[in-house]
Amino acid sequence: MPEWTILFDRRGFQARLARRLNMHRASVAEWRDRGIPIAHCAVVEEECNHEFTRRDFRPNDWQVIWPELSAEANKQIEGAG
Repeated sequence: MPEWTILFDRRGFQARLARRLNMHRASVAEWRDRGIPIAHCAVVEEECNHEFTRRDFRPNDWQVIWPELSAEANKQIEGAG
């Protein structure tokens, strides 16, 4: 299991996320095993205070889905040098 799945073990996380997304908690609970749908990754990232990011949730395709994150990373690297 990916490290981010610990979020779903935290007391109240699933219920809070379900309320924010106006969904049933059981639907949100399924994401632990099935993965977080692309449409909800940014909200989950915010809800966990960026402890885990969209890059963590979608390690194989985040650059394609959110190219702005790749551009952000490049700016940070260039600014550090």
